[in-house]
Amino acid sequence: MSKWTHACCDDCWNARYSSRGNPHRIVNDFRDMEICAFCGDRTRSGIYVREDPAEVPFPHVIDE
Repeated sequence: MSKWTHACCDDCWNARYSSRGNPHRIVNDFRDMEICAFCGDRTRSGIYVREDPAEVPFPHVIDE
């Protein structure tokens, strides 16, 4: 994953992107517990969004 790809929980998806309809999700068997980039809660939603890491409160961290 790139530093621009972040996990997003269901509640944050609905609050921010509901006009886009239902999100595409990673298949349940391949989901990991992650931190939502917007609220900081733990999620296994399988939803990912592309956002500037400087613009989200809890960005995905990559070891480079």
